[in-house]
Amino acid sequence: MLDKTNAKIINKLLKVCPNGYKVFELDELCSVLQLKEDELKECLNYLKDNEFLDIKYTDDSVVCLSLLPKAKVEEEVKV
Repeated sequence: MLDKTNAKIINKLLKVCPNGYKVFELDELCSVLQLKEDELKECLNYLKDNEFLDIKYTDDSVVCLSLLPKAKVEEEVKV
């Protein structure tokens, strides 16, 4: 089970990239999710380590990621 912050991230990402990889500016993601950059990176790493998403590429300003089936199932269970 995900905590509220990680569930919010999954929910928002499902709306903007339901299929395939997408590149995001970290500052834009932080703004949309109302998180600090270090909090966002920590959450993304947690979600990656627990197979909710895959990070193809990341640097200081962008991240390229895709949601995995486990993330989609997690949201379906909540509905």
